[in-house]
Amino acid sequence: MSVQDFFLKYVHIIEIETSSFCNRTCSFCGNAVIDRHSEKKFMSEKCYTSFLNTLAELEYNKIICFNRYNEPFADRSILDRIAQARQKLPKADLICFSNSDYLDAGYLDEICAAGLNVLNIQSYSTSKKDIRKCMDEILEKIGIKSKTVREDEVGVEYLLDYPGMTVTVQYKNFTVYGNPRGGLIKAFEKDYINGPCYQPLMTIVVDHTGDVMPCCHLRSDYEGHTPYILGNINKNSITEVYGGSKAKAFRKRLLAGDRPTCCQYCGDNKEAFVKGTEKS
Repeated sequence: MSVQDFFLKYVHIIEIETSSFCNRTCSFCGNAVIDRHSEKKFMSEKCYTSFLNTLAELEYNKIICFNRYNEPFADRSILDRIAQARQKLPKADLICFSNSDYLDAGYLDEICAAGLNVLNIQSYSTSKKDIRKCMDEILEKIGIKSKTVREDEVGVEYLLDYPGMTVTVQYKNFTVYGNPRGGLIKAFEKDYINGPCYQPLMTIVVDHTGDVMPCCHLRSDYEGHTPYILGNINKNSITEVYGGSKAKAFRKRLLAGDRPTCCQYCGDNKEAFVKGTEKS
């Protein structure tokens, strides 16, 4: 099987961070200990265009998520990035997560027109008691009232009535379901889990510098995670990095059940992995 075929068979989510800045510092996020406030850095146009061209050659038609540890809508250049991806990858699912601080009804319409499929708005209220009020304030700001509500032990979700794009407002109880993010968030450290991890087969993650990481919990701007940088798309294509010797060795280690502390408490995602490959 060629590197390109292997990539298309197994990769179902590509996360790409086209800018660095986040306006919040949340206790459950690695930005609580790493500065993403001081300056705005952007992925170069050359790097981003090369990334899209590689995927276009493959006719990639799965998920691209424009998030890492940034707030994508803090800078309106994200509209161009989404539009470029939609033009190059007409069958891909383009999604974003947002804290909603920069959104209003007009911006929402522009995001939809650019070609985004799914917008997940995250509500970060500190208690479930106040969550409905917080979520309703978000709905009022973006000018959408109708909604379907889901509530369970994990959190609360509103599915909004917005034509042309799936829009949700979500609250997750991070005090219960927070993740240590590869050792960055000590408050969420839990018992070490043994067994295979399939996430780096299904997902590939690109930071704004072009550095490629195995999964969403690892970040190239944290010294403790730099050993897990798989490559850089300024130097090699995303498929070459995914099929490279370092990435293959890392996945082999995880599939054998040998988890480094970077992948602490990711959980057993075999079921999601099997379902994903069945759709190939």
